[in-house]
Amino acid sequence: MSNSCLRVNSNVRIYLGLLLLGIIFTICPRTAGALEKQSFIICTQNAHMLGEIKNKKYPGKKKRLDQNKALAQRIADGNCDIVALQEIYGKTDNAAKQSIKRFVTELKKAIGKEFEYALARTNDKFIRNAFVYQPAKVHVERIDEYYRRLVPTLAKHAPTRRFNRGPLGLLASVKISPDHPARKFYFLTFHLKSRVGGWKDLSKTEFEIDRLEAADALRTIVSEQQTQLGSDIPLVVLGDRNADSGAASVEVMSGKLRLEDFQRSCQIKRDLKAQCDVRRDSDLILTGLFDKERRRRGLEGDAEVYSYKYRKDNYLYDEIYVSAGQVESYFLREGKPMVEMIGTRGEGSDHLLMKAGAAW
Repeated sequence: MSNSCLRVNSNVRIYLGLLLLGIIFTICPRTAGALEKQSFIICTQNAHMLGEIKNKKYPGKKKRLDQNKALAQRIADGNCDIVALQEIYGKTDNAAKQSIKRFVTELKKAIGKEFEYALARTNDKFIRNAFVYQPAKVHVERIDEYYRRLVPTLAKHAPTRRFNRGPLGLLASVKISPDHPARKFYFLTFHLKSRVGGWKDLSKTEFEIDRLEAADALRTIVSEQQTQLGSDIPLVVLGDRNADSGAASVEVMSGKLRLEDFQRSCQIKRDLKAQCDVRRDSDLILTGLFDKERRRRGLEGDAEVYSYKYRKDNYLYDEIYVSAGQVESYFLREGKPMVEMIGTRGEGSDHLLMKAGAAW
């Protein structure tokens, strides 16, 4: 065989090898790490009285230091670019600022990147909502505080009231990487009333009516922002609803039901779900990425998804909602939500960190 034939055969083998390698990389899915680098990571975490130092297990500064480290490590494990936080503790606005500043300092140590914060004012005596975010990826253009926003009431002649813990909104320009096109997002974090002490509730619904009213106000805010900003800007609503999937307040927040439906014929059952003759499925404006309908399709394995344990039962209290018409465009990969739960209960918080990825 001539030398020229040997060279040709050698070149053919190299070509075929490269072709086969290309086919393998095309067919085989990329690693989770590679996928994550192409996503903007959005997280929410109930921080469990972050900054409060009165604790029987950890006295004073030790408790505060341990909690800051544990939660900072969760956020580092989640690779979060922006985190909605609930329960930032402080008897005054200044005390709450000191609480979140200490946490941001610990966050910088854990991740090695710069973080900034936005802190909401509150009508609660002690706790507030907040965001922490990486300024290298998130440029905040506007901050909206809703602590003065009036909340509608189920009883027509009830006294006017406001959110207990004011929701906090951020309009931000987001970049996945320096060479990636920026995209605007609107983030809104919230924290609805807990079921703790529900025996005091005269309605016998463990404060579900309170949550129902606040959920209706939140849905109205979302609708207003979507109208103002336009349908091209994704809305992300995330926080602690203190109600499980299927609860009446959850249906109201999504748009399937309205507060006015409960002023007519709908009722709240003992399991806190709504008993109604009709649902407004066509009015759906928010979809929960962790919701029961998406659980098994969106997460690894068949384990039940829950973020909080109350008494002996497990609940999906924490959720990341997105605009119903934008789920497929930004938050699905291969037909599944890019979602994950992170943390061990009791280490930093009694709630897990909830994580979702957005890509465009």
